[in-house]
Amino acid sequence: MLRFVFALFALGLLLPAVSAQPSQKEAKSTVSGTVTLNGTGVRNAVVSLQAQNQSVPQQPLRAKTDADGRFRFTEVAAGQYLINALTPGFYSASDFQYGLPGRTLNVGKGETIENIELQLKRGAVITGRVTDENDEPIAETQVQLQRVGDRLPLRQNMLSFDMHRTDDLGVYRIYGLPPGKYQVSVGSSARDGLISYQNLRASIEQTFHPDTTDQAKAKVVELEEGQIASDVDIRIAKRKNSYEVSGRVVDVQTGQAVAGVNVAFGFVQPSTGRVGGWTTSTTRTDASGAFQLLGLHPGKYVMSIRAATDKDEYFNDPITIGVTDSDLAGIEIRAQRGAVISGWAVIEGTTDPAILAKRPQINLQAATEDSTFVFNQRSARVRTDGSFQIGGLSTGKKRLTAYTSATGLSLVRIEQNGAPIKDNQIEVRAGEEIKNVRFVFAHSTAAIRGRVEFVGGTLPEGISIIVLAQPVERGSANGKSTQLDARGQFVLDGLLPGEYTLRLSVNYPQLSTQEISLLTRKIMNHSQRVSIASGSQIQLTITIDLSQEGR
Repeated sequence: MLRFVFALFALGLLLPAVSAQPSQKEAKSTVSGTVTLNGTGVRNAVVSLQAQNQSVPQQPLRAKTDADGRFRFTEVAAGQYLINALTPGFYSASDFQYGLPGRTLNVGKGETIENIELQLKRGAVITGRVTDENDEPIAETQVQLQRVGDRLPLRQNMLSFDMHRTDDLGVYRIYGLPPGKYQVSVGSSARDGLISYQNLRASIEQTFHPDTTDQAKAKVVELEEGQIASDVDIRIAKRKNSYEVSGRVVDVQTGQAVAGVNVAFGFVQPSTGRVGGWTTSTTRTDASGAFQLLGLHPGKYVMSIRAATDKDEYFNDPITIGVTDSDLAGIEIRAQRGAVISGWAVIEGTTDPAILAKRPQINLQAATEDSTFVFNQRSARVRTDGSFQIGGLSTGKKRLTAYTSATGLSLVRIEQNGAPIKDNQIEVRAGEEIKNVRFVFAHSTAAIRGRVEFVGGTLPEGISIIVLAQPVERGSANGKSTQLDARGQFVLDGLLPGEYTLRLSVNYPQLSTQEISLLTRKIMNHSQRVSIASGSQIQLTITIDLSQEGR
């Protein structure tokens, strides 16, 4: 059974419309709490506060705990953050989720958040030695760790990348691990099309502890809290050759070398014929237009110029190559100058400098529809004055999209010369310059703020709840989503006036089928209609009964 309490503070209905006023400095917030171990404060623990959903990732805020384990952040901007205690050899119960460390924390404007407790537990350790078929140590090789039963690979420890690599004696040590079942391996899998990270002529075929290339036969290492699992050795079953691909990029019209462009290699999955995910590697051409990439395993690859900045102007028709048992040299990539889309990103209905200053937080993208090739997209960040340029576009139909981390901004429409672009798709030809494209945004202060309360039981550890608001009329493109934070609170801000459907979703990388079924019935079926007026602030409480009676 789902019970929800709904309170509406329709501020926008009570106040008359007000014209834009000079902007005021946004009120900053304070976040404080304690890092504990077995109920005792941990001294000198480093607490990280990492802003999420940013167009350009920023360095996290950091604070060190005092003698009592207390920490305090001041001057914190409103937004969504991951808060985490970074202490070598320890982990927190909420850590190791979805490849991201920490607990979600939603911070409002001018809010004082106190008594956040980050509970540390002593992590387990896996250590061992990696040797070759002659029992000689293999140095400087990466060791991978996979939690058995997880949907996603275990994230790399944020404190040290080197802890995952063997030393000169072939020894590795991975610490700060939560309890669980693990498989340990080195090398790369041919089925994944991975390119050798070390660019070695003879690379390692993925081998699991103790000495098998068959993951089904890998020995599972089960860890309890604080346990040290030693002698988790790996003996390489066999090595496999890797090869070099080299060539040159030239301008198809002039025949001149094209220097300083990225050449990307994507592995073609044998079963589907598609470039598999983001299994790619990139090399850059030198002054003579030459490129070279070592460490390719046998298989089929697609090669293409890949944009590094919005100033890149070249593209090529993707080239497919087959790597078998020898190097490939003399490959010529014939590059041509691509189409350019330029224009402006505008925010309607405001002249407020503080709002207009958010435009550089907008990323624009032009991508080929239904492409099997992951490189057929170009993007650009909006400049300070609102202008943009997306270059190096191949011939064909492009779908235009926009992404922003700026609070309060929503894309309303995309137009050219004042006319809406149908389905946000535009046809381009090589070398063509398409001007006067406008991405039109609206700024809104309307928001849904609320809390999800669970009664009659507790959620399984290691999941997250997503709250979604989808416009009934405008479609999902203008929807908003956010993650429930450690306090059970959420904020969906910058919503445009209209009717929304509010839903809950669950991320469950470590749950059993039975647990997923229960959560689906209890949470994911929740849906309700919410009406948003201009400037309104809606306060919503959703109560979900997890008891047997509430099924």
